[in-house]
Amino acid sequence: MTTSFRKTSFLSLCLNFILLSDSFHVMLDFSIFHEYFSYSITFFGKIKAEEINYQRKKGKYS
Repeated sequence: MTTSFRKTSFLSLCLNFILLSDSFHVMLDFSIFHEYFSYSITFFGKIKAEEINYQRKKGKYS
């Protein structure tokens, strides 16, 4: 009884650790992706704003 209980608790501990590390990796990947995504959005936003300013100087946008 005690040995089987120890085995089960050890297995559940291992499983919890695997799940935790897996979710941590997912969170890490998501934060890296979010960082990259927001950076690219600001980058393209700056390009678009400069393009609009350039067109405005040429007189297309009033």
